[in-house]
Amino acid sequence: MKQENETTSALLELTNRFIVAWQEQVGSNPYNTVYDSMDSPCVQKFNDESEVYWLPHKRRNTIKLEGVERGMEMKIQNSVHDFYGSQYSGNISIVFNEQEYLLLQAWNEDDFIRLQENIIGHLVSQRKAKRQPSVFIGTTSDDDYVLSCCNLTGHVVIDRLSKKNQVVLAPDIATFLNQSTPHVNI
Repeated sequence: MKQENETTSALLELTNRFIVAWQEQVGSNPYNTVYDSMDSPCVQKFNDESEVYWLPHKRRNTIKLEGVERGMEMKIQNSVHDFYGSQYSGNISIVFNEQEYLLLQAWNEDDFIRLQENIIGHLVSQRKAKRQPSVFIGTTSDDDYVLSCCNLTGHVVIDRLSKKNQVVLAPDIATFLNQSTPHVNI
């Protein structure tokens, strides 16, 4: 059996903690209405209110963001490949250092392709602005900021979209995930 790396292990553990927290607080698997028309290996069931109940689907082999690497002619941090390519899942709400974030995940193969297109757009705009390349991994409550992985250092950072500054939150994605707490946000 193939041993998982730190990022994949941390992601799967956090996802499991999120599922358990949701089940304890809500009494069901996580659900969302955003996914109501999108097929996925995550889908457990639908209900009459267009809610899609889901559980993560671990991929047998991690898929890579090869479209991003080809499109941008650059290597992406391995931890980012692992973060996006080790499972299909709904997005995961977390708290880190008393701040809420939404970790983005690919719901299905089409979503994974769309995700790569969005990452390319993000990197192109950073290149034009002569900013350090970073790959977004989540959102914040403020639309001017994104949760990212600096592609040069591997640090998890808060990027202000209109400025060149980054605030480092953690030395790497695995550490960030291990120090995050699931947040059930209905």
